[in-house]
Amino acid sequence: MIPLMLMLWGMTNGYANIPAYLTWQGPQIPVWQRTATVKHGYLEYGMLDTFDNHIQAQADTNITIAIMTIEQYAILRADVFYGLNHPYNTTAFYNGTNINFWFNQSEGCSGYIYIIYRNDHTLRGFNVTMNATAIYNPAKNLTGVCGRWQG
Repeated sequence: MIPLMLMLWGMTNGYANIPAYLTWQGPQIPVWQRTATVKHGYLEYGMLDTFDNHIQAQADTNITIAIMTIEQYAILRADVFYGLNHPYNTTAFYNGTNINFWFNQSEGCSGYIYIIYRNDHTLRGFNVTMNATAIYNPAKNLTGVCGRWQG
């Protein structure tokens, strides 16, 4: 409670270091807006439930952004951990150095993540500048992978 009160005190006393999520104006909420240096491997992030997710990425090499369900991701991680080679699926994927897409299957489902990795599947590093935003848009019914459990 104290940090929130201090943050509110800072807002009322004109301090400039107010977190972006408290100062956004308009329908799009900033989620991830910074440059990340990946020394090896990949980045992963969850799609927000009840939101339309807008993902923009600019990288210094060709990258892939793969959208997976939690189940698809678990299969992939088990294969990597145990050295297996099972086929796995993705819900969607995007390639390039400049990627820009909307994902709305999570409007009524929190079952998605996205993974960012190099197209050449090496563990060499890369830089990626992310601009991920979201618009609150809850669905009236379950969507995407969660919709398969509806009766």
